[in-house]
Amino acid sequence: MTITDRTTNPKESPMTATTTTQIKNPHRIPALITGWAVIAVVLGALWGAGRDPQHAAWSGLAVVAIVAIYGYHKVRKATFDRHSHR
Repeated sequence: MTITDRTTNPKESPMTATTTTQIKNPHRIPALITGWAVIAVVLGALWGAGRDPQHAAWSGLAVVAIVAIYGYHKVRKATFDRHSHR
């Protein structure tokens, strides 16, 4: 068998190989991580606001930012699940 025969044979062609379907959601882990990060940031913000009330606005900003990031990851996860019909 020559090289040209090998590339024209559909059984051996790498382009006709079946691809595996993705089983797990790639957005699951970031959503879990940010879920735990929300708890840590809220507790840290409460502690920081209690120790230095003059800079409590930064603690509030940190809470708003982490909740926004968490919401973003949850939306990505839900969108992936919806499009993969889970």
